[in-house]
Amino acid sequence: MVKNSLSNNEFFLDIKHQDLVYNLYILSLRQSFFQKNIKLIQMESNRKVGVVENITTLTNKSIKEETWYFFNFGTVYPIHVRYNQFIHAAMRAKNEIFFNIQNVPSSEASSVTLYNEFQSLSFKRKTDQEGMIYLMSAWTHVNENKNFLRQMIQFLERGEQNMIYLAPLYEYALRTYGTSFSKNSEEYRGREGELAKIERKGAEELQRELREALNQGPDKEGNFKSDEEKVNYYLKKAKESSLDIEQ
Repeated sequence: MVKNSLSNNEFFLDIKHQDLVYNLYILSLRQSFFQKNIKLIQMESNRKVGVVENITTLTNKSIKEETWYFFNFGTVYPIHVRYNQFIHAAMRAKNEIFFNIQNVPSSEASSVTLYNEFQSLSFKRKTDQEGMIYLMSAWTHVNENKNFLRQMIQFLERGEQNMIYLAPLYEYALRTYGTSFSKNSEEYRGREGELAKIERKGAEELQRELREALNQGPDKEGNFKSDEEKVNYYLKKAKESSLDIEQ
């Protein structure tokens, strides 16, 4: 035992101090990146991307869970993915994303470009997953702009069979902003905070008054030469109101 102890001491004495510190640093990084539920670690040499296959906790064993590690300008970016390995379309989509995804700097200009692309879609495409993806992508560049989340929810509500996408958006909106931004779901609207309910009621009241004013025409505000002039006048009045309808 003494001999082994001396041998270990001699081993550590042979390692340079800098190498020992570096090795400990690498070990610490490995522990932070690679958790206990790892099944396989491999490297995609063509793209220089690390791929870690996780042991899934799902009952559906056809679902595969992976973490992709992209290295870019000194930073490692992890992306967690989950897909059905026995569905051909899912595998094609996974491969398309893996081999074409790129890391580019975020900018508000990118958000504007993506939103313009969304605006060019037909109504049907806006209320489907395609529209959601454009708004979601635009939102990632300006996370503080909740209007992207609001539009995402309200357009999906006007589409068909979108509850699978709406449920997590409702939950996130409620946790973050105290409102679901929903116009349809009484279940989620019932869970709103008091401030959100007051703001919603005020916005709905303002919109009701605006519709009534447009239908009835001006009272003491004067006559309008056209319907467009009339609409612009009341929109301006709405913007000058103390209530923020964010539309």
